[in-house]
Amino acid sequence: YLKPHDDAEPVCELDMRGRHGYKPKGEHGVGGFTAKTAGDLGHGVATNGELNGSYAAFLAPGMTGMIIGVYRLRFRPVNPHNRNVSTTWWRINYGNKEQLHLIQQVRKRYKLPPLETDDGSS
Repeated sequence: YLKPHDDAEPVCELDMRGRHGYKPKGEHGVGGFTAKTAGDLGHGVATNGELNGSYAAFLAPGMTGMIIGVYRLRFRPVNPHNRNVSTTWWRINYGNKEQLHLIQQVRKRYKLPPLETDDGSS
């Protein structure tokens, strides 16, 4: 897509990297979980351990999706006392948790073991 739909909303964050390649602390996407699950289902996004340029995405029935790259600003507001900043991060984290739940449901349906998260939950 050259332009997202006018009413498009972000569902989740697949990955977050700065222009210089580092991943800021606390900024985790669900891309690793989607790639692992796709691979376990026979639709891998890696060849010999290297990403092959494709992405895996899981959407709830009835949803349409677009994978869009968005530039992450290197210097951006991060003050959690700023209401817009805290609301935005809440929305991103909530969307990622919802997406992880969907991925876990897919794994359960196809009798795959649940994925463990950084906090030890599955």
